[in-house]
Amino acid sequence: MIPAPSQFKSHIESLGVGLETPIVTYDTQDGKWAARGAFIFKYFGHTNVKILDGGMKAWMHYYRHDESKREKGDAKPSDDKDFDYKPTEKLVITYDQLQ
Repeated sequence: MIPAPSQFKSHIESLGVGLETPIVTYDTQDGKWAARGAFIFKYFGHTNVKILDGGMKAWMHYYRHDESKREKGDAKPSDDKDFDYKPTEKLVITYDQLQ
């Protein structure tokens, strides 16, 4: 299920995410939620989306072993809040099209 365009746009803009904001998706399981998140961003026209290899488990392992790689401070939303999305319908097919 894909969120309604207006719902997605308002939520993403409230986070300070625009089309120029780099996006990295991850999850704490097997990657399917990270892949889904990346797909949704790409569907709505965001092109700078990556999936974190190994998910949160690998991220925590990597940072736990090298304190010098940690960034200091809190992440702040970007001023780039214009998410002028254009859904990419060709990324989604119906069951009938699949047949």
